Amino acid sequence: MNAPSLAKLIHSSHPSLRRLLYTVVFLSADLSAAQMFAAETNNFWNGTNGLSADILWTDSANWINSGTNGAAGVAGIPGTQGDVTFANNGGTLTFPTPPSTGLPVGSVLSTLGGGINAFTTNNLTCIIANNETIHWLFMCPTNTVGGVQNLNIPGGVTLTVQGTDNNGMGALGDYDNATTPNGTPSGGSFTNEFDTMYVGRQGGIANSGLENNPTEVTISGGGTLFLNNTNNQMQVRDCNSAGGTHPATLDMSALANFQANLARMKVAMGEQNTFDLRAAAIVYLAQTNNFVLGGTNSGELANFVFAVNPENAGNPSQLYWGWNNAIYADTILLGGRKSGGNTNMFNPAFANPNYLNTQPTPSAMFRNSKGGPDPLTASRTLSGCEVVSKVRM
Repeated sequence: MNAPSLAKLIHSSHPSLRRLLYTVVFLSADLSAAQMFAAETNNFWNGTNGLSADILWTDSANWINSGTNGAAGVAGIPGTQGDVTFANNGGTLTFPTPPSTGLPVGSVLSTLGGGINAFTTNNLTCIIANNETIHWLFMCPTNTVGGVQNLNIPGGVTLTVQGTDNNGMGALGDYDNATTPNGTPSGGSFTNEFDTMYVGRQGGIANSGLENNPTEVTISGGGTLFLNNTNNQMQVRDCNSAGGTHPATLDMSALANFQANLARMKVAMGEQNTFDLRAAAIVYLAQTNNFVLGGTNSGELANFVFAVNPENAGNPSQLYWGWNNAIYADTILLGGRKSGGNTNMFNPAFANPNYLNTQPTPSAMFRNSKGGPDPLTASRTLSGCEVVSKVRM
């Protein structure tokens, strides 16, 4: 299939199908205005607790792939160019006996944001027992269809999601600022589908049957989640062009380490179009979080964004920080347009209300992307006194 035909197929397809196709890579205008598509392997989790032989990432029988040759239904383990999706297959509602415990029901946590003290292994949906490297991570279960997706990264193990490409919408990674190769506005032909990590439904929908059925995901364990792509971003949000209660929930309170070396991180950020409206999210960060966010920024498209809805307002969103937090970002926006009623605080499960010397107190350090020791590699030697260039609240 030639590039124009493939482009037409991608842009006219449902978002779920588009992820089965190819990454869009644009050549710079001075080289060519043609579109090129980098072939990736799309890996869909299909292991089911109680039905499959196990729920190990390394078991090829737990995956359904769409390979570069277009063959569907071929089992295999994701590779470094793998684009991984956790949707409804293998979620807690697909168990032989769906769980009745956890908060939300089906979570591995007895209390939302409860951390390791609230953790149980009963409802795990996938265990990542070895170091793994992939290209994208997309998590989009619908809680009344697939239930909750509960990933576990044990101590000493790292799941790395890395690449060098942007999400298909240029340096700002934003639908409304995307341009076609000839420099004209995209005209609504793109949605945020190629982020390094995306939790939630990617395009706002008006289906009343889904309005009150948000995405629910947990990531737990003593290991590390590492996102590494300085040209791309992470997003957590459910969007809905109609209404209803629909915050995408990502609970990492029982995960030891979360590291991100990205251009941007967006939590509950809507966009100024007719699709990505009413963005909402609930995020509990890991126990230790180190972010370096030094990509292109402009206005509300800051390097770290929490709660912005340029069009219709979403549900109030919540962001809870971990024990130790280091954020190296040039611009930070906390609470933008139409985003009232949000919560931004340390996780109460980690708090030290009595300020006892024997009990750690949560902390957060904010500096610009080049200031101080690099929390990811400890190799930077720039002045530690440089601070965040701009914080908007």
